[in-house]
Amino acid sequence: MPVFARLEQWIRGPSGMHKYIALLAQLAGIWTCTGAQEASILGPAHPTRATFSIAAGESWLKVHFAESKTRDVPVPEVDDERWGYDEAAGRYVRFLFDNFGGFGRAESAGLQEGKLVWTGEYQLEGEKLAFRETFTLRERTLADVFELNQGGQWKQVASATCKRK
Repeated sequence: MPVFARLEQWIRGPSGMHKYIALLAQLAGIWTCTGAQEASILGPAHPTRATFSIAAGESWLKVHFAESKTRDVPVPEVDDERWGYDEAAGRYVRFLFDNFGGFGRAESAGLQEGKLVWTGEYQLEGEKLAFRETFTLRERTLADVFELNQGGQWKQVASATCKRK
């Protein structure tokens, strides 16, 4: 077997999926979420309901978040994301784009003790916001806490509990 084919097999593993993506594949599925957004630069306080889907590809996880339209949320948030692995940096990477024209990039050390913590920067209308998002995987639920760094202090601005469909 040629060297590159052996290297590709080692990177991808027996399933054909990149070995680091396989570590996050346990998050794959469709999740229904309920929670709350606090009043912040992102908008007024309101209850949230959303669908969160994660599909594992060979080299990326495809993530789609769709908040439900309600009386409190006339223009719901919709995000499309890709989660991958940067071999050179030795860290997971996340690229996100939303329906408001916002975009961002984040990094993570990966799933550790049931937690996946992303830290990065989100940009909307020229303003850059440092964020941290923590997903905690439990037996049948996925907890999501979103924080913004404002004035050097982390402030929780949204949280939700998600159940796998």
